[in-house]
Amino acid sequence: MKQHKKNGGITPKYIFLALLAVCCILIGVSFMWGSTTNNVVQKTIGTVIVPMQKGLNSIGYWISSRVENSRTVSELKEENEALQLQVDTLKAQISSMENNLAELDTLRDLLSLREKYPNYNMVGARIISSDAGNWYDTFTIDKGSRDGIQVDMNVIADNGLVGIVIETGLNHSKVRAITDDSSSVSAVNSNTKDPCFVNGSLQLKDTGLLDVDLIKDDAQMIEGDAIVTSYLSDKFLPELPIGYISNVTKDSSTLTQRATVTPIVDFEHLTDVLVITLLKKDLTSDEVTSESTETETRTNTQPDSIRQPGSDNSQDAGTDPVDGGGSPEGGDGNNGDGAPADGGDNGDGDAPQ
Repeated sequence: MKQHKKNGGITPKYIFLALLAVCCILIGVSFMWGSTTNNVVQKTIGTVIVPMQKGLNSIGYWISSRVENSRTVSELKEENEALQLQVDTLKAQISSMENNLAELDTLRDLLSLREKYPNYNMVGARIISSDAGNWYDTFTIDKGSRDGIQVDMNVIADNGLVGIVIETGLNHSKVRAITDDSSSVSAVNSNTKDPCFVNGSLQLKDTGLLDVDLIKDDAQMIEGDAIVTSYLSDKFLPELPIGYISNVTKDSSTLTQRATVTPIVDFEHLTDVLVITLLKKDLTSDEVTSESTETETRTNTQPDSIRQPGSDNSQDAGTDPVDGGGSPEGGDGNNGDGAPADGGDNGDGDAPQ
C-alpha cells in the first residue's frame, strides 16, 4: 500500500468507496427532491449514454451485416458450384444423346442400305483409324478375317460405293476408298450404259469430285446421270452406285470425253460402313455354275423327240426302225416322228435347242 502511494496510484478500494458514495448521494437526492430531480438525472445520463448506444448499435449492425454478407457470398459460391456441376452434367448427357441419335441415324441408313441388296451378305464395321487429311482415302475398320472379311471385298455406305478391302488382319482390315489417286473403277452410265472409268484424283481432291475418263466421243453423258459399277469390272460387284455426273468436256487429244462425278458417299464424315462378303470372282463363278446347271437340267428334262441331234436317244431313234421308223442314212436328222427333219441330208435339223 505504501508502494502504491509512492507511485501515485489509487487503490481499487478507494475507487469502490467513491462510487458507492456517489450512488448514495444520488439515491438521497432522488428521495429528497422527487421526480423532478429524477428527470434531470435521467436526462443527463441519457444525453451521455444515448450517443454511445447509437455508436455501439451501428458497430454491431455493421459487424452483423459483414458476417451475414460473408456467409451469403460463401453460400452463393457453393450453390453456384453445385449448379455449374449440374449444368456440365446435363451438357454431357445432351452431347451423349446427340451422339447416340446420330449413331442411330447412321445405323438406320446402313440397315436400309442392307435391305436394298438382299442377295448380298454384309458385315457392319466401324472406322477406327484413317490417313491424314479430311478425305478417307485409306482407312482401317474394326472387322477382319475372323469376321469373314477378305481382300477385294466391296465396301459401301450412304447408299453408294466407298472402296475395296486391300488388307486384312485377324480383327481389322484396311480399305482403299475410290477417292484415292491409285483407285480406278470400271463403270457405266446407268441410263445409257456407256462405259467409262472413275478415278481418284489429287487435282480434284479439294473439290470433292472424282475424275471420269475414257468416255467414247459419241457417248451420251448428261449432267445428273447416275454412274454405277460395271459388270465388266474384275473386282467390283455390278450396279453399285458411285455418284452423279457434274461436268462433261471434250478431250480433243484422244477423241474422247472427260467428266467429273460427285460421289454419293460423304467421305468427310464417314464413320460406319458395310462390307459385302461376296467377291466378284465368286459371283461370276456362281453365275456360270448356275447357267450350266440350268442348261443341263433343261436338256435332261426335254422329251426324246425334241432332243438335240447327235444325242444318244436321237441316234437310237435314227437306227431303230421300230422307234423312229426311218432309215439309218437319215438318222442324224430324224425328228423322231418317222420323217426326216429339214436339213436332214447334212444333219443340221431345226430341232429346239
